[in-house]
Amino acid sequence: MNGPRIVSIIFAALGLLGFLLITGFFSNTSETALVNGFFVLLMGVAGALGAMMARGVGKAVALALLFSVLCGLALTVFFQVIWPML
Repeated sequence: MNGPRIVSIIFAALGLLGFLLITGFFSNTSETALVNGFFVLLMGVAGALGAMMARGVGKAVALALLFSVLCGLALTVFFQVIWPML
């Protein structure tokens, strides 16, 4: 049962690391950098949540990748298609 927990920790850490790298460890606080970093952070959290829903390590990795990609797709569609029409 520790396998999915480790996968979820890895995905959460990758999301946090991506946020820190995109913002240049908070040296670049422009709106674009913060929004892109937040996208990566949310994708990492979604991957962590997806990994926690599985019992095996392989299924945890697959669900984490699926949730992460779906979260990125949903965020992109919302902010590129729906948000400008509001």
